[in-house]
Amino acid sequence: MLNILSPGGTKAKAILAEFIEDLSKNMIFYSLNSLVKHLKGDRYVIIEYLKGNKSGYYVSPGGIRKWKFTYTSD
Repeated sequence: MLNILSPGGTKAKAILAEFIEDLSKNMIFYSLNSLVKHLKGDRYVIIEYLKGNKSGYYVSPGGIRKWKFTYTSD
């Protein structure tokens, strides 16, 4: 089951954050800001992964968790 953070009245594209080590922790975010805050991540680096400019998996701060980000039609 996916955890979904509800939209805050924005028309932003939804982002699927796939937690590679445990797919039950996948989440859908309705804004880049909510994704960055939840992961305590680097906005610029996450954007580069979403654009496809960086390959592989995003490693969250601390180097423990690996994530894959894609836009979704949700």
